[in-house]
Amino acid sequence: MYVEAQNKLKKPEWLEGSWMANVPEGKFKEVWVRVSENEWSGKGYQFKGADTVFREELRLTYIKNDLVYTAIVGGQGAVSFRNTSKEAQKFVFENKKHDYPQRIIYVFKDSLTIHVKVQGLMNGKLEEENLILTKVK
Repeated sequence: MYVEAQNKLKKPEWLEGSWMANVPEGKFKEVWVRVSENEWSGKGYQFKGADTVFREELRLTYIKNDLVYTAIVGGQGAVSFRNTSKEAQKFVFENKKHDYPQRIIYVFKDSLTIHVKVQGLMNGKLEEENLILTKVK
């Protein structure tokens, strides 16, 4: 049973579902669904009251045994980040050539909690955003 649970965490199956976080500007929601054996589709939203102030399309895909996180924000082009972590409960997606962020980290805490860090240099200064996502469905 333990080995089965560990193998499940090596794939992002634990991301499936709806997740919510309170942020200073309102609420942030991320929703993930499995598309195929090696692909997950996600959407991220930030709400301020009844208004959606931020939206992104997300995709996780295994490409040649690498897990790749791709984001499309507000009509801009797709930006991909490659997982550099070998840990079962943590994904570290990096793209050092991207303006901001250069790193997106997902840490599985338990079946109801994920910690997300968005990091990178902005105007020469290290910036970091932290989200504690709680499963809502």
